[in-house]
Parts: sequence; structure tokens; C-alpha cells
Amino acid sequence: MALSKKQTLQRNQILEGLYLHGSQSRADLARRLGITPATMTEITGVMIKQGVLMESGDSTSDSGLGRKRVLLKVRPQLAYYMGIEVGEGKVTICLTDNLGQLVENATVHKAVDSTFPLTEKNLIELIHAYISTHCGYSIKAVGLAVPGHYEQESQTIVSNQTFWSNFDLASVISEISIPVYVKNNVKCMALAQLYLSSTKNKLNFLFLNLKRGIFASYVYDGHIYGDKNYLVGEVGHLVVNPNGEQCECGKAGCLQTYASIPWMVKKARHALASGKTSYLKLLVDCPEEMALGDLFCAYQMGDEFVHRIVEQALDYLVLQINNSQMILDVDAIYIHGKLFEEPLIMRKLQAKLAISTQVVQQERAIIRQVLPYCPNRGAIGACALAIKRHFIEGEIENS
Repeated sequence: MALSKKQTLQRNQILEGLYLHGSQSRADLARRLGITPATMTEITGVMIKQGVLMESGDSTSDSGLGRKRVLLKVRPQLAYYMGIEVGEGKVTICLTDNLGQLVENATVHKAVDSTFPLTEKNLIELIHAYISTHCGYSIKAVGLAVPGHYEQESQTIVSNQTFWSNFDLASVISEISIPVYVKNNVKCMALAQLYLSSTKNKLNFLFLNLKRGIFASYVYDGHIYGDKNYLVGEVGHLVVNPNGEQCECGKAGCLQTYASIPWMVKKARHALASGKTSYLKLLVDCPEEMALGDLFCAYQMGDEFVHRIVEQALDYLVLQINNSQMILDVDAIYIHGKLFEEPLIMRKLQAKLAISTQVVQQERAIIRQVLPYCPNRGAIGACALAIKRHFIEGEIENS
């Protein structure tokens, strides 16, 4: 049976409801989505025949008595999606099924260096090689997570970095024969948190990512807020110290001048060059060679100056997280970044968040969680984008 246009939209609503809230009965879905029970039964019956949905009888009735309720859930391994995150130092590619389950041994981290400069040609060849290697999975679509903001009409990246603003993304997309969906990398991470996380029913949250800069994606009522306004989420350029150092944006004392990795490494290098750190000089021969891993080692060894750099970064980060709670309606705030690859720093931030003062006490507790660093989180987020656009919002054939 073919679905009408209205029924197709309702089918998409049903899929999204199952992704956002987990397995549910037909009655619960009908109440949640405002679809009549008869229509719900008809559409879900078609989706079961198509192999998109499956039934499970694992839940007891609401009263705990009587026969088990039949729950609906999305069938796994129905389709496969390729996620790509491009960055100035690395390209990461992964493959998931339609529920976001990673295909084992299919994740590729390709370092950008003299042997693999990031050019349109090299990226196209890398994508083609990956699709060819994994052709047995019948990849349905590609998600592409990019730094900066994606302008769909011109197929360009809007960025204050010349490299990305000049990158010919349109030529890359044109060389891929399956659908390609593009979005900012942190917004992709937020989509993965929304659709693929085991934590359900958190539809209002802030996803904060620390990398070269600091960006946040705000999800409100299950949708990315301010998706077309490129200023929304640029929390790295919120001023935390008007008397601080000048940021690349021209302002003084932006958050990223304290809490972004390049700035923290820059300050540690300066300290090393001026003899203010006792342990870094044991780890590297010259300031220019110092990297984030050396900063981690010095922090573990108890280097006083490095500790001050980290403490200041975390204090300003907590300040902005607390400020966000008074401006945004959130149930959760998730913080992610390579800085928290160091467990001591991750635990330190979580402890600071736990003791920070709440202006107003309320019954609803806001989750503030530092997520373990995941190097392929952006690529998984790109898969989430492809799943949302192609599987949830599109009409996929059962194959």
C-alpha cells in the first residue's frame, strides 16, 4: 500500500518520535503526535510490512497487570550512512546503520599533512575510496560536518578563515553520486546527541564544543535554534575579561582567548620561553615544539603555571555555562572537547560545575555533563545528519 502525502508526513513524525523518545506503543505514539489510533494502526502496519519498524513485547502494561504491551521500534541495519568531519588537521570518516550503530573497523582518521594536503581533489579521492571499500553496505547518503557555517544555496562554507571560505565544497558534492547533506560540525554533534544518544526525552539542551574555537549548538523542543543566524552559538567570542588579550575577532578578552586549545598552548609556550614553567622544559626542547600532549603531561606533573592556565580556562568556562542557564531554557548542558581527553581536567571541570552557585533553586535539575572526548564524534554527528534528512524525513525504500 502506498502512503498518501499526508500519511507520509505522519510516517516521518512516527519515525522521529521513536528516535527522540525510544520504543513506544501505538497508543502512546498516537497521543504524543496527535494522530488518531486508526490512522496510527494503518501507517505503522505499512511500515512494519516495509521492514522499517518492528514489534517488541518487552514492556508490561501501565498498571503492571494484564498482558504485555506491544512496543514499536525502528529496525536496525536497514540502511547505512557515511559521516565525514573535515578539519584543518584531520579528516575523519565513519559508517553507521540507521540507528547510529558504528560499523566495526570502518572508522578512518586521515591526518592532513604534507603527504595528504586537504584539497578538493584529495578529499574526493578519499571519499570514493571509502565508498568502494565499504560497497557491501549499500551506503544510502553522506553527512558532511564542516567547520564554520554551510550556505546551502551557494554550497560554500561561511568562515572567518580564508582556507574554508575558499574551499570549493560544491565540486566535492558534485562528485558524490548519493545524497550529501552538509552542516556545521558542532550542530552535527548536537544532532547525534538528540537522535542517537541513549539519553532520551532531553529535547532542550546546549551542546558546547571546545576545539580551535568554542562553539555551542542550542537545541530547543527537538530543533536546532537559530540555525540560519550564524552568530547564534559563537560563545567563544563572548567577552569574559574586557582587559584581556585581543582576540582574532578584534575584541579583547573573549572566552576562547582563555579556554580554546590554541590559546592555552600559546600561553604555555610563552611561559616556557620566559622560564615561568618548571616541568615543560623537561618535556620539550623549544617552545615551538610544545603541543597539547606536553601541556597534559606538565599538568599531571603539577606544573604551577600550567595549572593556572587550566584553572583560569575552566573558571571562565563555568562562568559562561552558568550564564547560559539564565538565558536559555535547557534540561541539559553537554560539554565536549579534546581538552577533556585528560581525565584530571575533565574531572576538575565536572567538580567546578557541581559546586557552582545556582541563583535560583528549582525542582527541575539541569544536567551539566562533561562528555568523554570522542575523536569521531563529529563524523558520527554527520551520520546523524544523514539519518535525519534521508531516513527520518525522507522516503527510504526497503532494500
